[in-house]
Amino acid sequence: MNKHESARRRGSGESRDFWLQLLIPAVLLVLLLIVIAGVVPREALVPSIVVVAVGLLTSGAVGFFSGIRGPMWLIYGLILAELGLLLLFPAPWRGLALVCIPVSAIGFAIGKDVAYFRYNRRHGVSESNGLSDHQEA
Repeated sequence: MNKHESARRRGSGESRDFWLQLLIPAVLLVLLLIVIAGVVPREALVPSIVVVAVGLLTSGAVGFFSGIRGPMWLIYGLILAELGLLLLFPAPWRGLALVCIPVSAIGFAIGKDVAYFRYNRRHGVSESNGLSDHQEA
């Protein structure tokens, strides 16, 4: 088997593993959205969607840019900032303050998974022995 075929097969396995790793946070996100849709009154549905969307984007960015070995305290600071900000807002937003905690955890997990995937693709980590293509030869 030549080098191109093995690289192609390894790349498809990495992609499959990536999607399997994203399955757990995705299922948790869907369950959270179902709970929010069932519990939150209709007049607070738009603010809850905004809180979920902004929380996912910001915490996903923190997870992605902090990288594989990045500082974990950034997500804790983000969650505290989101809590403080939402508790300062009026009634529909204040009631959604605790929603930002699981949303931020899910977004952070997704961002970290994407950072791992990007790192593995860039450095060509082999699934068989953990050595890069340069070290194998």
